[in-house]
Formats: sequence, C-alpha cells, structure tokens
Amino acid sequence: MRMIDRGHGTPLVLIPGIQGHWEWMMPAVRALARRCRVLTFSLGEAGRDPAVVFDRWTAIVDAIAGRAGDAPVAVAGVSFGGLIAYRYARLRGARVSKLILVSAPAPDMRLDPRVDGYLRHPHLSVPLFGLRSGLALWPEVRSARPTLGGQLRLALDYLRWPLTRPISPGAMATWIQAWRATDVAGDGEPVHVPTLIVTGEPSLDLAVPVSSTLEYMRLVPGARHVTLSRTGHIGLVSRPDAFADVVGGFLDDAGGLDDRGAGAGDRAGGGARPDRPAGDVNACA
Repeated sequence: MRMIDRGHGTPLVLIPGIQGHWEWMMPAVRALARRCRVLTFSLGEAGRDPAVVFDRWTAIVDAIAGRAGDAPVAVAGVSFGGLIAYRYARLRGARVSKLILVSAPAPDMRLDPRVDGYLRHPHLSVPLFGLRSGLALWPEVRSARPTLGGQLRLALDYLRWPLTRPISPGAMATWIQAWRATDVAGDGEPVHVPTLIVTGEPSLDLAVPVSSTLEYMRLVPGARHVTLSRTGHIGLVSRPDAFADVVGGFLDDAGGLDDRGAGAGDRAGGGARPDRPAGDVNACA
C-alpha cells in the first residue's frame, strides 16, 4: 500500500473523495502539512469488490493509524471519503481522537436518479459526467477567486489532476454500489468523539447538498459546523489556507474548535434535522 506522509505534529488521516486520488487534494495537503502531520492514500488501494471495499478501507486506515503511533489519531473524510471516515469512527472509536467531515453526503442521502444510468454505463457516461462536474464547479471558482486571472489559475490547477490522475469510471461506479449496499450509519457504536462538520455555502455546493452534510449534526451529538465562506464543494482546494486554518484550529483546541480561520464562515450548533433532498455524487466529490 502506498501511503503519503507529509508534515509534523498532530497526525491527521485524510481520506479523499469519490474520484479516489489523494493528489486531487494537493493544495489542502500542502496547507495542512504546515499545521499538522498529514497521512493520506488513494481509494483504489482497497480494490473494487463492493462486498468488501468498505472493510478494506477500514483496514487501510487501521494500518495508517498504526504507523502514526499508539495514540488515537484525527480522521478527516472529504465528500465520499466522509462516509468512510464516519464509519471508521463508529467501528474504531478508541482509535479516533477527532473526526472531521468535509462536505460529506449523509449515509442515507438519496442519489440523483441519473446516477442509475451512470452505474449501468459508467464509461459511456464520462463526457456528460465531466461536463456536469465542470459546470457545477465554475460558480465556486468565480466566488473563491475575485479576479479573472485567479479564476483561470485555479481552474487550470484543478484541471491538471483529472488529466494526470484520471478518474476510473468503473471503480467509482463500484464504490457507489458499495455505499448503497453498506449500512454506513448502523453497523457500529455511536460516534462520541469531538466532530467538526465543514461545508461550503449552500448556493455554491452543487455536488452534495449542504443540508445532507448537516445530517451529521443529528448523527453525532455535540458536532460543530463551520461554513467556509466563498466556497462550495471544493473549499479545501479553492481556499486551502483558510481550510487548513479551520482544521488546524480544531486539532489544536482541546475543546474541539478554535474559531480562527473561518473567515466569514459561520459556526452553527444544534441538531435540527434538515430536509434531505436528492443530490449528485460528482467527479469533484
């Protein structure tokens, strides 16, 4: 297994989204490595068998946590990776010091009906899939970077990863099928570790509805929420330093959250159950 180990300090296991490659999170990895020790991997290390892939991801996080030492580690999951992180915290609560869920879909989020067509013909769906993902990201790019030059730099920087670390349509389809077949929310003990929910602004996250991510406020008692302003689904890439400040403050704070770095983001409490609209799982997730 190839594991990436960057930085020093508090260990943080960072789990990527449905596209599978840790490299797609590179700006966040670099920014976080200035605040903590980042340990990450690519989802493809677990293979494609939907019957066992979630268990294999658990075993991979076990191995990475073991390399970090005997003490519990912080675990962060980005988008689809949040499902893996949440399930790990339920099954391995004693190994987790803190949990961070970044724009993660709720375990029972209803998928867009068009996803069924993608699952049946994943390779044929790639052009439309890529177009929809690009269109979903552009409003966030414009919001995160105020100048046209900044917008183009962000878009080109993000585009290089699909070109150099392309998605595997077959693997992504298998992992979505595994999600549907796995009781992510109910096959372990409740999560009782300090938990931070990070989202973008509801109008800018067109991949996973913010209301779905906020379901974790109900699932994890005492969880806290930060909105990373001027971002949507890829705030860890579009505003990596602000993202790292929020995560680093949470890791440093014995109580669970330091307000530094949220910018114009909001802290929200309470566990009110929001509506659960259908959502997409895009290549950017």
